[in-house]
Amino acid sequence: MRKSIFPGLVLILSLAMTVGLRSLLLLYVRVETETRFRNEVGELQAQIQKRIDSTVRMLTGCAGLFRVVGLVSRLQWREYVAALQPEKNYPSALGIGFAKRVLLPDLASHVAVVRNECLATYTVTPAGDRPEYFPTVYLEPFVGRNLRVCGYDMFSEPLCRAAMEAARDGDQPSLSGFVILKQNVPEEREDPGFLVCLPVYLGATPPDSLSERRARLRGFVYVSCNLGKFINAALAGKPFDVAVEIFPDAGPGTSSPLVDWIPGGRGAEGPPKHIPVLVTTKELPVLNRVWQLRFRSLPAFEGAVSYWAPSLVLVGGILISVLLTGCTALFGSRSRALTEVREVSRQLKEVNAELELGIQERNVDLIMVNRTLRMLSDCNQALVRTDSEKKLLEQVTSILTTIGGYPCCLVGFAERDARRSIRVVSHRGFPPGSLTGVPLT
Repeated sequence: MRKSIFPGLVLILSLAMTVGLRSLLLLYVRVETETRFRNEVGELQAQIQKRIDSTVRMLTGCAGLFRVVGLVSRLQWREYVAALQPEKNYPSALGIGFAKRVLLPDLASHVAVVRNECLATYTVTPAGDRPEYFPTVYLEPFVGRNLRVCGYDMFSEPLCRAAMEAARDGDQPSLSGFVILKQNVPEEREDPGFLVCLPVYLGATPPDSLSERRARLRGFVYVSCNLGKFINAALAGKPFDVAVEIFPDAGPGTSSPLVDWIPGGRGAEGPPKHIPVLVTTKELPVLNRVWQLRFRSLPAFEGAVSYWAPSLVLVGGILISVLLTGCTALFGSRSRALTEVREVSRQLKEVNAELELGIQERNVDLIMVNRTLRMLSDCNQALVRTDSEKKLLEQVTSILTTIGGYPCCLVGFAERDARRSIRVVSHRGFPPGSLTGVPLT
């Protein structure tokens, strides 16, 4: 009876160890995959935010032109926008324009002035009496699709009006909801877009109060962007293996995505019935609005995952378990069988310990990589948002000590003197006064 039970116990024990080791490997693979997916999602969001920030900086310069020059002519506007090289630096921008504020009593004279200036067919659309209008008077490039936007009152469109009112009252850049742009050509007639606008006020100094902002409002500088081209310009050329979908304000589950961006085009999506392994939904704050995004893994992302390792361990463990059971059944005596089982169990425990140690080391490496990626991401954000070198260096040293876990760090510039000394410009983690009088070379 004992000879028939003992081999079965060996088989159960070895199979249990195999299943346990496979579970550990599966857990490691899942954690590593989710971490890599999370990092790609964070980088995709950062690239979108970076493109928005770049657009806002461009509009700030346009508003500054009005503040410095005062009455900007059509030629001055054209030359200024041309100097920005929008085709190269802002490829998603369909047009960069200025919408002038016109009160109802001044509407007829405004139309007459523009017609005498350059556009004999100019009129403000849509027609109708309103307390104030904001027709587009300057728009570059002033060719092709942009010609039909001249004179269009964006204030008549509810989503654009909400963005313009928010910009006017807050003296800050504002983003509209997703709209169908007037510039869309027939093949783009259903493509969504959006406006980023910035108020322009009369006078050389910014208004202080809400009533003063509304009274001194001259108009808005704005840029109209095709959403699909904007996302492609922000993300194209980067080594991503994750797709991005952008939804209306209600979010996923209520409608189809407005944009479905896939790196490398539709061919990277894989078979039509491909089901992504990882999917996540995020809310991205963009100026005064929140974009609803959904990210999903692509076949290229999933192909880099080491799913074979747990399967290999399972197959190998089963084979070893069968061999151990057969060997145990062949042992002629109880003592010899026990000795062999103890030796095999010891070896299995050593192998298991080595594998667990290897997994722990990989986890430590993974934590270090995640910490490094987070430091790089925060340093990139600091580089984009900081307006001075001193603040940038202070933020970088703070990131290295707080996020990177370094006890101390120092940034210095090499001087061109005989001693080749180093001038400390920023440091963190050193005791107060510890660097005073210390010659660094």
